[in-house]
Amino acid sequence: MPLQVHAATAADADRLAKIEHDAYANNPFTPYLFPGPMPAAAGPGRAAELAEQLRTDATTRWTKVVDTDISPAGGNEGGQEQVIAMAKWHVYPEAAAAPTPRTWGPGCNVEACEALFGGLAKMRGRIMAGKPCVYLHLLQTDPKHERRGAGGMLIQDMLKSARELGLPVFLESSAVAHALYLKHGFEDIEKQSLDFAPWGLDQTHETWAMVCENP
Repeated sequence: MPLQVHAATAADADRLAKIEHDAYANNPFTPYLFPGPMPAAAGPGRAAELAEQLRTDATTRWTKVVDTDISPAGGNEGGQEQVIAMAKWHVYPEAAAAPTPRTWGPGCNVEACEALFGGLAKMRGRIMAGKPCVYLHLLQTDPKHERRGAGGMLIQDMLKSARELGLPVFLESSAVAHALYLKHGFEDIEKQSLDFAPWGLDQTHETWAMVCENP
């Protein structure tokens, strides 16, 4: 089978940041959350932030899906184009901490980011804080490789680890991924609906807090 799940390392940080950027590039809410101009160091800075978190936060786990049919040689960033999807999750064997406030830098719509991401952090705190659990923070697929099953492979791998640890899994799902998580046994707990009309977009951003109690 050409697709394989492997543990990822700090050496994959650049690729993770690139997949994350590309996954959100065509999201209709992105220009309203991050209208720019973004600092030139934003891309490399995100990769460095992710690598630093993996290095310093013992709860952090990364996994990746590699397409073994893609050649690792020649003009391929050291073979990183083989990585087509990545997940970042956290293991809290004793208790998840309450989310810490976040600062929004240049290029961000501070009001919109705080309403969306700050609201999600408050929801996460209500649901997860103080509980032993696994938390899926990021799961993204390179848009060129969507609908190949990579996301499902990452979910199943994470659920297997959670099952071995005897921990429930929490996550926040976008509207795009909601059906996928339902398919893999997650259930809705709470929903955040945020009207983007105050920032010029006639759409509502919907996010579901979800749990898989028995992975």
